[in-house]
Amino acid sequence: MMQPVTHEIQSFFWEYQMDPTFPFSALEYSVVESAAGNVRLHWHRFYELGVCVSGAGVFHFEGKSYEYSAGDIFLINNLEKHGAVTFEGEDTRFRFFLFLPEFFLDGASVREAEYLLPFRYDSASFCNQISGDSEAGRTLKTLLEDLWGDASCCRPGRERLIRSRLQLVLAELCSLFCL
Repeated sequence: MMQPVTHEIQSFFWEYQMDPTFPFSALEYSVVESAAGNVRLHWHRFYELGVCVSGAGVFHFEGKSYEYSAGDIFLINNLEKHGAVTFEGEDTRFRFFLFLPEFFLDGASVREAEYLLPFRYDSASFCNQISGDSEAGRTLKTLLEDLWGDASCCRPGRERLIRSRLQLVLAELCSLFCL
């Protein structure tokens, strides 16, 4: 549920280097910032999908906040400042999937570029959260678990599998957000 932001907000640019030949990364992040403290927002050059795998807290964006719990998914473009905080006593972890637009745009047709449409939103009116309890959330969570598995292993064809699975995730997001 979206709520107005009431904390002092600080922000910074997060410089994260990706392999220019394969601009995708998957990482697990433990949220240690307390919901009772000041909010530190960041922004970056890449698109981001995040799924809460444990715990609960509040995910802040410029001008809006969402309470989250395990299973909830967030869609974040490369311009919107954002940051998560945890509730006291929670062991809160996210899995984040980061990729540059070039991951799909290098040599892309117009049809392939459409996969990125969910990230072209008006941040003032866009709901960044997909409830893990919704049908869409359950579908996406399964797809993101498969993507995590491919990103975490080292086997032949890994990069093709990651690209294909991410494309499937983005196709599902297009069905939710695009006309």
